[in-house]
Amino acid sequence: MPQATPHPPYDWQRLDTLIRADLATTQALLTLLQREKTALETREYEGFDALLADKQRTVAALEQGADERAALLAASDYSDDAALLAACTDAAPDTATCWRELIAHWEQCQHLNQVNEQIVRRTRLVIGRVLDILQGRSERVDLYDADGQTRHSAGGRNISQA
Repeated sequence: MPQATPHPPYDWQRLDTLIRADLATTQALLTLLQREKTALETREYEGFDALLADKQRTVAALEQGADERAALLAASDYSDDAALLAACTDAAPDTATCWRELIAHWEQCQHLNQVNEQIVRRTRLVIGRVLDILQGRSERVDLYDADGQTRHSAGGRNISQA
């Protein structure tokens, strides 16, 4: 039975440094995403531009870390992240633990980002409907007549003409 050829020495310390830096950055992104969610839910948009700028800088830092890890992987004999993580589990177990924590945080970031996107979509829909009503473009509007009775209208009038 042929023996597997061993991988040459790997720079586990460099990988550990990169993963720990990305872990801290990912935790910061989680905090920003939570702040964004709260601001969207409460419609507190003051300071939102600064929050988005912080988020963009944090994502850029994570992309840079991912590029550095990809370069480190490309310079190795490992075929992919899964193979490297398996080797890391044996050679540098603390680093592997941080790496798994990083993966879990990325999944949390993805989930929070999807929730925030849904809130933004819902808010846009509501605002669009309100604007349609105000501009008289509503397909069916429930109006009240002089007696306070509900009257259905197939079309609306611009709010400035009402």
